[in-house]
Amino acid sequence: MLLGEYDSTNFADYYIYWLSVAFMFIIVIVMLNVLIAIVGDSYDATMVKSTELFWRAKVELVAKVSTTIRGDDLVGKDVRVEEQRGGTEQD
Repeated sequence: MLLGEYDSTNFADYYIYWLSVAFMFIIVIVMLNVLIAIVGDSYDATMVKSTELFWRAKVELVAKVSTTIRGDDLVGKDVRVEEQRGGTEQD
């Protein structure tokens, strides 16, 4: 039995029996409410951290790409392309 095994003949009145059944269902609802509150708090804490983790990962990616590709290589390619076209580099 889900809510525990007990002998219903121990209850002298049906009022007490239904009161115990109602108590068991109320306890289940309260415990589910507590579980939802805990999960909601964890979700809120995770969402606060997610923004920070997103920007940290983005900065790490930019740092990794900028150390992989040297700035001199990019500038040199731009100048060479302009020289091949016969144009001059203007600011």
